[in-house]
Amino acid sequence: MSKTFKAGGHTVEACKNITLEITPGEIFGVIGHSGAGKSTLVRLINQLETTTSGTLHVLDQDVGSIKESSLKRLRAQIGMIFQQFNLFSAKKVWANIEYPLKLAKMPKAARDARVKELLEFVDLSEKASVYPAKLSGGQKQRVAIARALATNPKILLADEATSALDPETTLDVLRLLKRINNELGITIVIITHTMSVVRLICDRVAVMDQGEVVEIGATSQIFKQPKHPTTQNFIKTLHVLETGDLEVEDE
Repeated sequence: MSKTFKAGGHTVEACKNITLEITPGEIFGVIGHSGAGKSTLVRLINQLETTTSGTLHVLDQDVGSIKESSLKRLRAQIGMIFQQFNLFSAKKVWANIEYPLKLAKMPKAARDARVKELLEFVDLSEKASVYPAKLSGGQKQRVAIARALATNPKILLADEATSALDPETTLDVLRLLKRINNELGITIVIITHTMSVVRLICDRVAVMDQGEVVEIGATSQIFKQPKHPTTQNFIKTLHVLETGDLEVEDE
């Protein structure tokens, strides 16, 4: 598939002839420098943008040919978290998480039970009545993750979700994402410009450069034998996070 934009009389090719398949249940990374086309790819997956040419299947549906009503149901199965959290500053933590459930017209009793469950899952039960301004960056991102999980999505898109966080907090968020994948079976697509994140959590990775996927493969193989110069440069300039392991302990 491809996506082009018209800008100032020029045509910008944001995504060029991209062919890839993301396997249900995996954690898939997309890495590239700014302007490589990563965020456009995410916006195509959740249909905030439409393809210019080619086809795109999400959850076995050709998104270019389905009706608007079906598209709304499809979007409800895709959660999204962002670099800057995108929380409502005037709403408390509980209300932020509850918001998509209200949009889905879920009955209040069911909403209350779901929000309580999510707060426990992300370990923020004691912050339910706090405004986002009183939270740390890591806590804000956990609220954003809980909100993204509210409607029980099958896919979770994380667009530079750890870029605004310090290394220790980044590890906490990555552990939570890995737990979500392990326990809930949700497919996670991580957009990043940090190879450390890819190495820590992704099963496979696609490397983008100037709108193209220039290399794709298992994370371990990409690190052992990077083929494209862009991939080699990412690995060469890798700043390693001081980490513990990301194994999820059984409760």
